[in-house]
Amino acid sequence: MAIAKFKDIAKDDIHLAGEKMSLQDIVGKTIVITGFKITKSKFKDTDYLALQFEIENEQHVTFTSATVLIEQLKKYGEQLPFETVIKRLGKFYSFT
Repeated sequence: MAIAKFKDIAKDDIHLAGEKMSLQDIVGKTIVITGFKITKSKFKDTDYLALQFEIENEQHVTFTSATVLIEQLKKYGEQLPFETVIKRLGKFYSFT
């Protein structure tokens, strides 16, 4: 009988590691997205994103309810890791 690995069965229990950075501090910079977790916000009836990334070979994490970023990760998250730049487009943030 094959024994499952915890990391393969506990997808929802993943905790993202790294030094916290604000989203505004990484806008316009090249980053590598290495992980993410989308949950329901504790304060609003919206989704909330925990985003793990590398910048200059250091692991970081940021938290946001940016709907465009969340929708992009729902669509393309299976293709991690990927390099991107987060841009602010008016009131919205987007991977480019």
